[in-house]
This record gives sequence, structure tokens and C-alpha cells, in this order.
Amino acid sequence: MYTKRTMCIYNIIMKCVSVVVLFTPFPVASPTPLNGRYTKSIENYKLTVPHKLDSQGDFLSFDLPHFFVHDPSKSRRKRTSQDSGMVHYGLTLNGQDHVIDLWPNHEFLSADLIVERRDPKLRRDTERFKRIDRERICHYTGEVRGQNGSRVALSTCDGLAGYITLGNKRYFIEPLEHHQPNQQ
Repeated sequence: MYTKRTMCIYNIIMKCVSVVVLFTPFPVASPTPLNGRYTKSIENYKLTVPHKLDSQGDFLSFDLPHFFVHDPSKSRRKRTSQDSGMVHYGLTLNGQDHVIDLWPNHEFLSADLIVERRDPKLRRDTERFKRIDRERICHYTGEVRGQNGSRVALSTCDGLAGYITLGNKRYFIEPLEHHQPNQQ
């Protein structure tokens, strides 16, 4: 699946990676509970190091965040492997390397979404209202290449977070707590 050159590059730059927690659907003897960025005291987990790939499955980068421009007109159309907004990631599940093919999810957020942030300590006129940044949307859906019936829903905003379904098993993935992508 990966070329010798890809694996050589992978081994050289292992120091600057994004490590994520992969929740397993079956008990795995994990030495100590771990905290993910969004969940606490995880006992059944495996650690994996995802990486960005090109469309052929060759290594590109450990820099995981990926964004697209929100375009509601692209909703509900047939996806193809030639879509310009596609992004690909590699990661290990159950000891096997997999390529994750993702397409922008233009339906996840409304183009008119407004985020309202309230703080009880602030006066009403200082509350923050913000429209989403249509240039920096990072929610994708997709599949595991070569795995019929697989499903993937991931956020690529700050590392990878979401789920992957392979057969009758669902894996949840998120960055480790206090771990920043591309930091040691």
C-alpha cells in the first residue's frame, strides 16, 4: 500500500505528528485510562498516527487540518473520485493500514448559521454574534477505500475527530488531550 520512500519519510518525521485516540468497539487491554480531547478516562483504545495522503495513497504530510469553502449548491450531488474537494488520510485500524477518502459535507452546516456566544458576566450589548466562516469549513463524510459499506464522518478542523464504520464495527477517533497536531 505504501512505497518504501513513503515509509522512510514516515519514520524520519515521526517526532512531529498528531497522535489520536482510536476507541475500539471491543475490549483491548490498555495499560492505563487515557483522556481524549473530548472524552475522559477511556479504557478501550489504541493510539494511531493519521497522515494526509494524495489521491494515489502516497504520503503527503502529518499536517492534518483541511478546509473547504461552503457551497450549498454542491449539496445532494453524486460524489466522484475526481471531486476537487476530496481529501485522503491514512491510518491504522486493527493492525491494517487504510486509506480514508473524504468529500466535503456541504449539508452539515447551514450557510446562514449564526453562532451566539453568551457570557453571564458580560452585558447584553457585548454578547458575540458571529456568522460561520464559509472559507474554513472542515466537516467531511466518506468511506474507507476498498471496504464496501464503510462509512466515515470526520472533522478535520484541528486533527481528526469523528467516527469510522467498517463492517459491524464502529471506531471513534479524536486527538489526545493536550496534544496539538504537529507538535512533539
